[in-house]
Amino acid sequence: MGWPKKNEEARLYFERKTKSYLMVFLHDNDEDKRSMRGNYEAIGELLIHNNPERPMLCSCSASPIHLYKKCRRVEWSDMPKVWQQEMKDYINGDPEEVRGLWKVGNQPTLAK
Repeated sequence: MGWPKKNEEARLYFERKTKSYLMVFLHDNDEDKRSMRGNYEAIGELLIHNNPERPMLCSCSASPIHLYKKCRRVEWSDMPKVWQQEMKDYINGDPEEVRGLWKVGNQPTLAK
């Protein structure tokens, strides 16, 4: 199945070169989805740290072209547990309730 098309709150991406994850936040209306420069608000790894055992996250912005060319979209369950623990602090509620972190039909609360 594919990704949700409407009412997404967040998306997860895997950056191929750095082997790190990026969470992009989307807003309710289309005007607020991107900042004035056309980038999305995001949370990613502080690359000078780059420790796979315990990622250090920071706020950032992500351009649509970077996401398209350098990343691939992933589900919450594709991330290692250590990444899930660190990213969970930036989510309002449980990851199971956030639309956009799961493919259609794979979201745990919807699959039950």
